[in-house]
Amino acid sequence: MRFPTSVRWHRDLAYNTTWSLLAAVERWNLRADADADADAGARTGTGMGTGAGERIETVAVTGLATGVGGVDKDVCARQMVLALAHFLDVRSADGRRRWAQDGFPRWDDVLPIARSVETRPEDGSPERGDGA
Repeated sequence: MRFPTSVRWHRDLAYNTTWSLLAAVERWNLRADADADADAGARTGTGMGTGAGERIETVAVTGLATGVGGVDKDVCARQMVLALAHFLDVRSADGRRRWAQDGFPRWDDVLPIARSVETRPEDGSPERGDGA
């Protein structure tokens, strides 16, 4: 958090931040894989590589905005798990096919995801960042 302040008003902060983290790790790993392939080619005289980095295999993340940010720990945990599940789904073979329909997703693909982020599993009511 750049400046410690309450972010309870931001209903899907943990979800969005987790998704962004996963996308950044994926981009890093794609680059690391390409560099490793290029390095192997350089050793055999078939290409050039930078050796810029190794793959990221593990990421440890604390509860996003659960301290000064005021986001309830259960809300944060649920949103982080949903982001991971949705991220993996989109990258699966079925997910790639579903999300590539006519170059953009359909509302019936998007709305269930939005509702799952905004709804508490206990009672189906809208979720607020403070757990209330």
